[in-house]
Amino acid sequence: MSDATIIYWFRNDLRIHDNPALSKALEAGKPVIPVFVADNLWYESPHGELGFARSGTKRKQFLAESLLDLKKTLETFGSTLYIFKGETADILKELSRHTNCSKIVAQREIAREEKDLEHLVSKNVPLELHWGSMLYQPDLVDFPAEKSPFYYTKFKNKVLNQPYAPLTVTTLGKETPGKLSKIQIPPTLKDLMRRNG
Repeated sequence: MSDATIIYWFRNDLRIHDNPALSKALEAGKPVIPVFVADNLWYESPHGELGFARSGTKRKQFLAESLLDLKKTLETFGSTLYIFKGETADILKELSRHTNCSKIVAQREIAREEKDLEHLVSKNVPLELHWGSMLYQPDLVDFPAEKSPFYYTKFKNKVLNQPYAPLTVTTLGKETPGKLSKIQIPPTLKDLMRRNG
């Protein structure tokens, strides 16, 4: 592709409406390539300390159905969802090289393994992360996340005294089709694509 693109990396939030990170990617005005990677860590390897599968059969089925629904929805906007299976950092590195990607945009996560993965991805390509899926972002409350009350009632009482300013989020609309893009998958990644319809 001649113009720089943005890869939107779908992770835990598969919504296209009320998705702050996706909105930020679309606002940049560059072609956006929607991608999901079923990382081996989550879908193939057992939990190291506990020894059981991280994702059971029912969860994998629900994810497959959700991804198919997301793909069909994106197709109504003239795009598609590119689904890969393997090592996320390696796949995104190759895809960004192939697409002349200026950056990868994704939702920020807070768990250790997700943050480790963000670090690996950011070693190869600029990674822009945005909060989502929460009413109170950690950077908008006056206490650090590690000092957050364990019980919900105590947390609620602590944040109710603070001003609440929800993020404004753009929803996909009539102007979106020109922003979402389709690409030719490089041969090095074709083997890692999930065949799901």
